[in-house]
Amino acid sequence: MINIASGAQPRTLLSLSALEGAMHLAWSSDSTGLVVGVTGTVAPVNEGRPSYTKLRVVDTAGGTPRDVISIANASVVPLAWDRQAHLISAYEATESGAGAYDVVSESGTLKRTSAGAANLYILSASQDGKHVFGHGDPNNVVRVWPMDSYEGGVELRGTSDEHVATVAWRPGTAEVGVLFHGDRLELWDANGAKRTIALPAAKSSSDRYATLAFRADGKAVVISRQSGVEGSTETYTVAVDLASGRSVLIPMSGNGPLAGTSVRIGS
Repeated sequence: MINIASGAQPRTLLSLSALEGAMHLAWSSDSTGLVVGVTGTVAPVNEGRPSYTKLRVVDTAGGTPRDVISIANASVVPLAWDRQAHLISAYEATESGAGAYDVVSESGTLKRTSAGAANLYILSASQDGKHVFGHGDPNNVVRVWPMDSYEGGVELRGTSDEHVATVAWRPGTAEVGVLFHGDRLELWDANGAKRTIALPAAKSSSDRYATLAFRADGKAVVISRQSGVEGSTETYTVAVDLASGRSVLIPMSGNGPLAGTSVRIGS
């Protein structure tokens, strides 16, 4: 772990054996620990999956790392560790996305729910670890569910001719920002309610890349999209105050994506 404060020194929290590899990790909800997906490096089995993944937890203040569970023949990606509820959320990755969604208690009890029918290929937990969203095929579907109950989720859909460009959690809330191909941002909550925010129209309607970068307090968002038309590209970047809906286009030089920009909205 590296502390970015001036003069701070890196600390080793976890070391692996020669037969293990760590590919994914997630912070605990109180930021005092990490859960790491530690894979076995022996010959892969079905569909290139490792022989096992162990979910290993470690406190950032120190202490001995501990294996919570070992899941055989699976590549498991941890999403969140809710220390208050003593639960870890994760998904089992396959070539086509998430094959299963797992909830694991700190005592090692596993609850596995098949997620293959939903074709979810991007999963992300909220900042507090209480909710998870999945974005998959078809591209106008986003599923949001309580961390401990995949079955208790709701599927949020656009119309048949819409395409979801990207999705991101709004910090400090149970809302997800859903950017549609075109000129619309929607905020959806875990109960299915939604609010639409109109955006300045882009010159091109062909999104190649899209990002949603929320401010840390969740009060504003910067949207950046790169569009391509017949070999040329343009970058569309807009900042939005989410309370008022006011927005401002950010002039960008060149065709590169947004990087390191700070924007003041209004006076």
